[in-house]
Amino acid sequence: MRDGILRIFGLALALMLLVGCGSMPLGKSDRAVLLDGAVNNYRKLIRWGYYDEAAKYLREADGRAFTGDLKNAARYRVTNYTIASQILADDGKEARIIAVIEYYELDAGVIRTLHDEQMWWYDAKEKRWYLRTPLPHFGSDDDEVKPGVTTSGPPPAPAPADKFNTKPAATP
Repeated sequence: MRDGILRIFGLALALMLLVGCGSMPLGKSDRAVLLDGAVNNYRKLIRWGYYDEAAKYLREADGRAFTGDLKNAARYRVTNYTIASQILADDGKEARIIAVIEYYELDAGVIRTLHDEQMWWYDAKEKRWYLRTPLPHFGSDDDEVKPGVTTSGPPPAPAPADKFNTKPAATP
């Protein structure tokens, strides 16, 4: 009988510990792993033209969701999407991503390259990352026109920001 009570007590204690872990705030490294997953999923959604699903990542810090027009984005197809730069803020709650996107307009067929600067933020309550910036601006005048399928040049160097750790990596 005593063994049965100890087992029940041990199981209840283990269950309380598991439930308690779910409400603990995530550390910077945990948020970085979640960021990698969110950025990769967003990249795949944009790459394959699921703009309505990608728009679910767009949200302001005050909770307002994306309300833009997705019809314009549907006129374009992405041929390549590469993450060129990913900088996590020192506090681990914001990130700056530079993506190089090659795409074409369905009616034109000319490959263009777009450097998309994305500002991500972490929602501690929902324990997930959101994108503060809009979907890529396909067809803008700043795009680089590529005759045929070619590789893009290097992305623009990121501008330094106060809250982002922009120290150069140590060389061996």
